Amino acid sequence: MSGRRSHPRIAVVPATQGFLRLLHEVVVQQIEAGEVVAISREPGVEGEMLAIEMPTGPEVERLQCRVIDSRPCIVDGHLRHRLRLLTQPHRSPDCVPAPPGTQE
Repeated sequence: MSGRRSHPRIAVVPATQGFLRLLHEVVVQQIEAGEVVAISREPGVEGEMLAIEMPTGPEVERLQCRVIDSRPCIVDGHLRHRLRLLTQPHRSPDCVPAPPGTQE
């Protein structure tokens, strides 16, 4: 077992940049004047960028939003979170991209 201590034991891999896409269903309560109110099972983080996809017939409308408020609420006896979202006029680089193979 000679040289055992001189052999590398770990390799440090350079960090890669990418996106993590988590899909959660929300109930959109209202959309008006550039603001969306939605009820979610998951809390939002103020300043977090989100994309909401809403079916509009055969197509899907995609809204880029920023969380401006997240508060717990009770809906039908279950803990939910009321998210106030500000719609973004243009796509932000911080937003989650569309799935591969789709056009925006």
